[in-house]
Amino acid sequence: MASQPVLKRSETIAESMPDALMQSRYHTKKCFSRFLAPGKRLMKRQHLMDEVDESIQDQNERQKVLGGLLFYILSCTQEAAVIPPFLAFAVRPNPGFWEYVKVNAEDLSVDGISVSEYLQFKEMIFDEKWANNENALEVDFGAMDFSTPRLTLSSSIGNGVNCMSKFMSLKLSGSSEAAKPLLDYLLALNHQGENLMINQTLDTVAKLQEALIVAEVVVSAFPKDTPYQDFQQRLRELGFETGWGDTAERVKETMRLLSESLQAPDPMKVQLLFSRIPNTFNIVIFSPHGYFGQSDVLGLPDTGGQVVYILDQVRALEEELLLKIKHQGLGVKPRILVVTRLISNAGGTKCNQEVEPIFGTKHSHIVRGTIAHALEKTKYEDSDVKWKELMPSINVFDPKFNIASPGADQSVYFPYTEKQKRLTSFHPAIEELLYRNEDNHEHIGYLADRKKPIIFYGKTGYGEKHYGADRVVRIEIQS
Repeated sequence: MASQPVLKRSETIAESMPDALMQSRYHTKKCFSRFLAPGKRLMKRQHLMDEVDESIQDQNERQKVLGGLLFYILSCTQEAAVIPPFLAFAVRPNPGFWEYVKVNAEDLSVDGISVSEYLQFKEMIFDEKWANNENALEVDFGAMDFSTPRLTLSSSIGNGVNCMSKFMSLKLSGSSEAAKPLLDYLLALNHQGENLMINQTLDTVAKLQEALIVAEVVVSAFPKDTPYQDFQQRLRELGFETGWGDTAERVKETMRLLSESLQAPDPMKVQLLFSRIPNTFNIVIFSPHGYFGQSDVLGLPDTGGQVVYILDQVRALEEELLLKIKHQGLGVKPRILVVTRLISNAGGTKCNQEVEPIFGTKHSHIVRGTIAHALEKTKYEDSDVKWKELMPSINVFDPKFNIASPGADQSVYFPYTEKQKRLTSFHPAIEELLYRNEDNHEHIGYLADRKKPIIFYGKTGYGEKHYGADRVVRIEIQS
């Protein structure tokens, strides 16, 4: 059996598609005719495959097409926007790699297009006036294009920290000029106009290195737990500003990390140094899913664990930020905003309230705005077309995709080994719910065999596969 055709490494979809279309011009025109027949529409991959099967009745001819490059391209297509006589294809040949092409079905000409052009073409299916509005709001969620390296292998997605640490270590090696970008970065650090870490006095790498040696001697004269304020003025005279630490010990550690990174860069030390640099004070979390509220919302449409998780994450993030800022010796108040949907008919919840403080935090709020629809493509297949202002330019090969957030509330979620944190006072009530042989308003039925492990999950067959059907009790949670 012939192997599935694939693109050459040097070829793009736009470069290879003309030849693919000409390999079987007759059947290509026939397939495209079926694609165009219903008029404007958005087609998913399975729709494309079904139309190919319907348009080629002869089995031998179908096998030829299925074995060709065109079928490979169509099988990599996630969706196609149809506006006769044109078809625009969103093709994903490999994880993290996207290409967009527009084909004229009449003469089979092919043009490569940008993601913005594809989105505009797609929007014309649903709202041509909006798509052609030059003043339409466009929000780009992509990162600023800094001159940082990009990962290239799909298997390396998510390993940005290791990549950047090694890259920066290599860049810092060599002459003092190699460290000039790091110096410029430190000089640019500020909060609301106030310099952090260093000021313009230390405008060369050599000056910075000399000042670090003197500063370490100064700080070493103080006891480890001496507050930064006690020697702040002396360090400022040397060109240093706040942000190094809150005690003499921490200031000395951070300065030594910078000195060592300038003299003999090591990936681990560079990574630790950047974890201490004060550069994050404000965070925006975008969560348009469901009724985002803090009470009386669970069980409402599209509302469940996502809301609980985000709220727990915000509390943990604020706690993490406050701790880091304290250790940096700063008095900055961090701010976290959760941007979500404003729902006029809130059904007794606070989802119609534009701004709401988040319980258990000091500086975090929910900010609600008018958003057309929850963006959950697995449930609402074409929900993204409602987001006329969204430009999905997130690049998964960006090295920023690697840092795990602090996560949920550590007082609630913790390793099973930390038995002292368990809420043992609830054990009698839980046993009552599970094992008592009497129905009441809280539960129906009971578990007769206490020896079987209890697994809470929603995917049928998982427990039976790993433990055996006769060894588990399966409980499905209904929301």
